[in-house]
Amino acid sequence: MKAIQFTSRAFLFLIIAISNINAQIAYFNYVPLEFIGAEPLWIHVTCDSTMIGAETIENTATYDGHSHVHGSFETEDDYIIHEGYLYKVSSTVYQNDFSGAIIEKIDIKTGELIWKTIFDGRTSDYREHVERTIIEDNRLLLYNYMITQPDPEEFTVPIVFLGWAEGILKIREYDLETGALIRETTPDINNPESKLIRDYNFDVAQLHVLSDENLLLYKRYFDTTASFFVIDTLDHMGLVLNEPDTVWSELVIGDWGDSYWNRGYGIRRDSEGLTYWLDYYVPGNFTLDSAQANINIYKEKELIDILPLGFIEKSNIRTWYLRDVTEDYIYLHVQYFDNGGSSHIFLDKGGQLIKEIYNPLQMDQFIKLDKDNNFIVSGRDYKVGDNYEFSFFQSDQSSLSKVSSMMLNIPDYGIEITQIQKLQDNDYLVAGVYYKLEDFRSRGTARFIMKLSEEMILGQTVSINNLNGIITDVTIYPNPASNILSIKFEELSHFDVTIFDMQGKLYHKESFHAQAADIDVSYLQDGIYTVIISLNGQILNKKFIKI
Repeated sequence: MKAIQFTSRAFLFLIIAISNINAQIAYFNYVPLEFIGAEPLWIHVTCDSTMIGAETIENTATYDGHSHVHGSFETEDDYIIHEGYLYKVSSTVYQNDFSGAIIEKIDIKTGELIWKTIFDGRTSDYREHVERTIIEDNRLLLYNYMITQPDPEEFTVPIVFLGWAEGILKIREYDLETGALIRETTPDINNPESKLIRDYNFDVAQLHVLSDENLLLYKRYFDTTASFFVIDTLDHMGLVLNEPDTVWSELVIGDWGDSYWNRGYGIRRDSEGLTYWLDYYVPGNFTLDSAQANINIYKEKELIDILPLGFIEKSNIRTWYLRDVTEDYIYLHVQYFDNGGSSHIFLDKGGQLIKEIYNPLQMDQFIKLDKDNNFIVSGRDYKVGDNYEFSFFQSDQSSLSKVSSMMLNIPDYGIEITQIQKLQDNDYLVAGVYYKLEDFRSRGTARFIMKLSEEMILGQTVSINNLNGIITDVTIYPNPASNILSIKFEELSHFDVTIFDMQGKLYHKESFHAQAADIDVSYLQDGIYTVIISLNGQILNKKFIKI
């Protein structure tokens, strides 16, 4: 095994990484995910019950069946949806490092788990880390790296988790209907033509499937002379088919050595087989060169177009991400120095700006535009009393606006949203992780995915049927509320409003003949309340939070 050398900074990072891995499997009592005043259409929490009670090699931690699971967003940015079913592939930790996955088929309409299959170090002599997941010809294909590098013997180092491990391509094929393993390739570790692939994160090395026979492996490099990427062509046994192709930066830089390199997603391949490379330079402290960035487009390795990004102010950008290239748009995400937030930038395929959204909250979530070129993101959680709450934000042409909030009904549990996507029926799939907080540390985690209605995401807009059969929409906002709770109808209405606390005590009652009303709630103590709206004999009952 190759020797591993440490600087003091790297050693500190290593200690933190090992601590994080161990925290991912430490035993905790599982608590179902529940929210106050909000009920998702369904919730699914990924679990491997066969791991509950198992111990690590050093007997330092006991598996709880949930905490060793990592999110499916690590294998594909987008949800894997096919014919009404979600295929969720979650990488797992086994014996202190990544090794294996849990694969689940879930009915999107009902949340029912159709089947689940598992593989990890208990059934294999080698660790496997899932790199890509694709559906093809009624098969679910997992493109994995079979790690040939042995685990360190002197002390536990999660080399796969850290991106230090090398492996060879291995493919698993599963039947979509039953989840049965149809076939798995057997890499030849002794063949010198087998490509050893460093298990970097997706921002450094990417695997793209060309056909049943061939794959492309992209790897980006930075050094003191230039920025460039290398393309290897592999067959499905992981064998190298030709000499690698090298593609160099088109930027004219006098001093590549004095630059600030922070890894970011830089390469994407679209459905037409074109390669998009975010070719950028972030100047260091002493160079005379200025920040530059373009998007280069290649057909195979031939440069066919350069999209200049002159409309983007580049001087304060710390990290560049080329997050997605679809049939309709190019998605860039940039982060600024000094915790200055980030911006989501969308271009058409000709490089013209569609919209640029500044995000001060530094939220790093993969975004898909809806048919109106808008999107939803979630903010970080914050504590209200004993419970944690998070919010949803909707984009307009240039900014984000808070539209709703949800509060956990589990005291002292935190939550983080990792992925949000709007479905064709206008409901949303929302994925994330929740965890027990003790002494400012997480004690066990659980990965979930849930389906939320559009009304729940976008600010509690509901429909009320009046006696004339006319549908009238009413919106209650903001939630949480500090001073004013607003009620708004689409047309002039006569309605009554009452507010009760959770013990049924009446705090407010008022009648209105208006299209909108503002209720003073500043005098209420912080907590959860029920607002009841009566309209033509119909009743609307909603909870809101006073902060």
